[in-house]
Amino acid sequence: MKKQKIDNIIYPVQTKKGIRYAPRNDAIKSHVQQANTAQLLDGFELLYSCKCKLPDEAIKSKLNSRNFTDVNEEDLAYFLNLSVIDLSDNKLRLE
Repeated sequence: MKKQKIDNIIYPVQTKKGIRYAPRNDAIKSHVQQANTAQLLDGFELLYSCKCKLPDEAIKSKLNSRNFTDVNEEDLAYFLNLSVIDLSDNKLRLE
């Protein structure tokens, strides 16, 4: 029996758009890059998480574990109907 090295195993990787599948080296690199990059919570992130086009249409947002470190407070003023926002497991200071 011939021995064969297994390099082509595909692993799931969590991205902003959901789960994608990549070889082990790519999966590890992208996970480390996501963990090391600090992010700003702005209006575009809120619109993307609510899956809507206008701030008035946003009602619920789930943004947990996204490594947010700062918030653009000026953008939040446009989200008048946003009643629920999940920001758990982020590095935000609450004031």
